[in-house]
Parts: sequence; structure tokens; C-alpha cells
Amino acid sequence: MAKRLAALDVGATPPLLSGPNDAALLRVALDPSDLPPVTASDLGTGLDSCEVSNRYNIALMFVGSRKNELKDATPEDAARIMAERSRVNAVRYQDELALSLRFTATCMARLVAPSAAFWDSLPPADRTQIRLDGLRQVRRGMANVYIGLVMTQADPSSRPSNKALMLDALLANNARLAQGLTPDDRRGVINAINSYLPSVSGDAKTGLVRLRDELAALPCLQLCAL
Repeated sequence: MAKRLAALDVGATPPLLSGPNDAALLRVALDPSDLPPVTASDLGTGLDSCEVSNRYNIALMFVGSRKNELKDATPEDAARIMAERSRVNAVRYQDELALSLRFTATCMARLVAPSAAFWDSLPPADRTQIRLDGLRQVRRGMANVYIGLVMTQADPSSRPSNKALMLDALLANNARLAQGLTPDDRRGVINAINSYLPSVSGDAKTGLVRLRDELAALPCLQLCAL
């Protein structure tokens, strides 16, 4: 199933929990508890493992897209059409997205320390701008994961069970993920949390407050400083 997810083309209908032959395999493929540890020496393999869920996330958001369907559309119309399709699919496939985003958060959290260790292990001559940009792209992806999962907590179309699944994933991985955020990204996540707090209640509010307070207190280490 993991190979199938990694090979998905945008527009094709991906494996879904509603498919009796796919549901069990999908839950196994997106179970973060089975992820092996990553070291600096196998960082590339670790990055590839996260790409499985990233490809799946994208495939889910763009189900229904067709090749060249927007070739005659203006950039504005194309952006509007794709944004609406993503919005509809995010609701329709929210159970799959919740599993996939939980996997993504856990998968990326385990990349923080080895990414920093990889950089530290390089001789000065090998610390090229291309490598630095690659690590910073990983770091930016972590900030996007935060913002995306925080937004779901105030989404009225998201089921409580899915909200809980994603928020729990952030809380469980916060100590590691936070060390991959720049100070600016961290402030951005905290500001996003504060903006959504008036729209949530109960466990979602309690969890977001805890997430915010932990983020504010955690030190800026490792990947954060690159």
C-alpha cells in the first residue's frame, strides 16, 4: 500500500477507507507507530517515508482533477476552481486526511534531530546552499503541518473524532517538531492558535492552549537555528 500511495497521480481516486479492500491496508500504511527511527546517515530514506503521506494528502485534495482541464482558464479562475475543489474534498475525505496528517506530523517530527545532525556532520566545504535550502524546506513543511492541523480545530465540518486525532498527534510530537521551527514560524503558529481559540471549546480549546503554551516555552534548538 505504501508504494501505491507514493505513486499516486493527481486527479486519480486514491485508496479510501470506504473501500473494503483498501481500508485495512490504508490504516496499516498510515499507522505512525510502525515508523522506524531515522539517523543522519539515512535521512534520505526518512524523507521518502514522509513523502508517502504527502502524496496521499495532495491526491485527496485534488480528486476529480483532469489533465489540461484548466488550460483555457484565466489564472484567477483556475485558482478559484482548484480552491473550491480542495475545500469540498477536504470535507468529503476528512477521515482519510485525518489519518494521513497524523502520520505526516509524526513522520516529520522524527526528522528534526537527524536533519540537524546531518548538517553538523558535514565538512564546511559540503555545507552548500542547496543542502541548506533543502533542510529549510523540510523546516517550512513542519510549520505548514502545524498551521494545517491547528486550522482543523475550528472547522465546523470536521468531525470531533478527526479533530482529536490530529490535535493529539501535534501534542504528542510537539517537543520534537517545535525544534524545527524558526522563531518567526513559531510566532506564526502561536498567532494562528490565538486567532482560532475564540472559535473552539472543550477538549479542542484545552489542547490548543496547551500546544501554544508549550511552543512558547520550548527552546529553539537543532534545526531551528539553521
